[in-house]
Amino acid sequence: ALVAALDAYHAEHGHYPPPAIRAKDGAPLLSWRVALLPYLGEKALYARFKLDEPWDSLHNKTLLADLPKAYARPDVWPTNFGKTNTFAIAGPGTLFDGPDGVAKASATAGLG
Repeated sequence: ALVAALDAYHAEHGHYPPPAIRAKDGAPLLSWRVALLPYLGEKALYARFKLDEPWDSLHNKTLLADLPKAYARPDVWPTNFGKTNTFAIAGPGTLFDGPDGVAKASATAGLG
């Protein structure tokens, strides 16, 4: 589901999502996981996020209970409630190695 969502995001925007949704001053607010919500069938959840507030703002923290199935890890959730269990590595030589970590390669590259 995540690879399909990444590819759908790319098809619409011409690039993969950056690792973070940032404030005007460049501070990271929300991760790429929030940017993918509409492509995971979670448009209503995405619309509820305040994209100009950090993930742990009073409002956005209330949305943690609505974790999409694509991000759920039954072996660690709810033990790790509110903590990230789905990661993407950004930087030179990774999928997210473009400007601001925007992916330059296919999300399916190297999968077989």
